[in-house]
Amino acid sequence: MARINTPTLIVIAVVLTILAGFVLSLSANEKREKILDITNFDECKSAGYPIMESYPEQCRTPDGRLFVNERQYVPATSDDDVQIDLNGELPQAI
Repeated sequence: MARINTPTLIVIAVVLTILAGFVLSLSANEKREKILDITNFDECKSAGYPIMESYPEQCRTPDGRLFVNERQYVPATSDDDVQIDLNGELPQAI
C-alpha cells in the first residue's frame, strides 16, 4: 500500500476545508435571501417565525424586522373619543 506524504495530506486538508466553507457560505446565503424575501405579516408567520402575543399580533424575523397584522382592528381608546369645548378659554386651575 502506498504511503501519502505529509505535504499531500496538508493540501488535501486545506482543499476540503475550503470546500466546506464554500458549501456553508452558500447555505447561509440561501437562508438570508429567504429572510429578506419576507415583506409582510402573513409571509413572516408562514415562514414559522414567532408571533408576539400583542394586539395587533406582531411577527419578528431573525434580522430584526417587525411585521404587524394589519387585519386586526385596534379600537380607539376612550381618551381619543373625548372632546372638550372650552369656547376658546383656557381651563381654570383649582
